[in-house]
Amino acid sequence: MVAIVENPNYEAEIYQLETNDPVMGGHDGIDNLQAKQLANRTAWLKAQIESGAGSIAAHELTVDPHPQYSTQAELDIAIANALASLGGTRKVGDLFEHSGTTAPAGALVAPIAATNVSRVAYPALHALYASQGYPWGAGDGATTFGIPWFPANYASVQANGNVGTSTVGENLAHTHAANFTGVINGNTAAIYPQVLIPLGFDAGPNVSIQGGAANLAAGVRVLKCVQYI
Repeated sequence: MVAIVENPNYEAEIYQLETNDPVMGGHDGIDNLQAKQLANRTAWLKAQIESGAGSIAAHELTVDPHPQYSTQAELDIAIANALASLGGTRKVGDLFEHSGTTAPAGALVAPIAATNVSRVAYPALHALYASQGYPWGAGDGATTFGIPWFPANYASVQANGNVGTSTVGENLAHTHAANFTGVINGNTAAIYPQVLIPLGFDAGPNVSIQGGAANLAAGVRVLKCVQYI
């Protein structure tokens, strides 16, 4: 058995066998003409695909393969500038409080724990924080970066060059009177609990300690958001 010889040519048309065509095989036989034409087309298409495989791979690796079009980062910046030009519009990086349960378009809800997001998904916000040394964290250093976050029920406070750091809060220094009147050896005495307790005496009325595990401000809960375009 001999296989059909394939030539990588694009055949313009495929021959239609006619009723009066002779039955003839072999290399130049009419019965093999259609098969040869289709085989030539297939070989031509295969060669085209293989020759373009390298250029397609290079195209995919190119940072900006279509310079005639704007990149996503350029579009985000252009949109942000257009919105800012309208006046009174938030700019990239603005923190604001929102009364709804989801962030408005173009903004992210500030999470309640340290969180990293994609540098590709939020290029304008990433460019802003990168230019300022990543105040909320550099993420994995390659594909992500940190965004503003606020623990639940915590308030935001004015920064002094240390944006992105948290405070533990404190109470104003003050004192509480803790006098105690007791009877020692039949004598009435007014002494402090810190004197009685080491001596084994009952400290009398307890000084109660109240509060939770953190200093939290009273207030109404809202949604803190950060603008990314």
